[in-house]
Amino acid sequence: MLVEKSGSLRGVALAALGLSLMALAGCGSSSLTGAGGSDPTVAGDGSGWGTAILYGGRRFTEPPPTEKREYTCPAVEILEGTVALRSGDTGTARGVGYQASIRDTARECALVADNRLNIKVGVQGRLVLGESGKPGTYTVPVRVAVRRTGGETVYSKLTTASVTVPATDTQGTFTVIDDGLSLPLSASDPGDEYTILVGLDPQGKSTPRNRRR
Repeated sequence: MLVEKSGSLRGVALAALGLSLMALAGCGSSSLTGAGGSDPTVAGDGSGWGTAILYGGRRFTEPPPTEKREYTCPAVEILEGTVALRSGDTGTARGVGYQASIRDTARECALVADNRLNIKVGVQGRLVLGESGKPGTYTVPVRVAVRRTGGETVYSKLTTASVTVPATDTQGTFTVIDDGLSLPLSASDPGDEYTILVGLDPQGKSTPRNRRR
């Protein structure tokens, strides 16, 4: 009877030990493994106990998103009366040496440090020989300016474009690119505050009225 009792006690002890090991195994599994078998310490979301130990319970925080200002690039207008330029005796058709004209315009804007707007302006045109014109190299004066709403001119630059008309042709093309514009920004949208003006301006003067292109 004593032997049987000792065996019963030994069986109870082994059973209790087994239950204790299972309980420990279960605790370890629930602590180290999250839903779907992933390791929360790898995810780094601050919810796992491993993260609390490594980082003192501090949760990872995402940096605040950078706020980008919305803006409109100023429109390009051709000064009225400066879309074309004739050279020579313009009183008669035979006296015209050449006629230069603006064919297209373009602009590109880039926001710099949220307080300035850099602008690149392109002007493309064509020169056609008149009856008194001869093949050769000609110069065409192209002006790029910026006017603020209210009439103030804040930028003006005159560039001389070179046009070569070969002996086998009667016309040539020219392109002017001005990338020196840098305008300060206010609370207003630059598309409403500024207007880009272009034109063929041999005298370096601009007319007060504009024609939108």
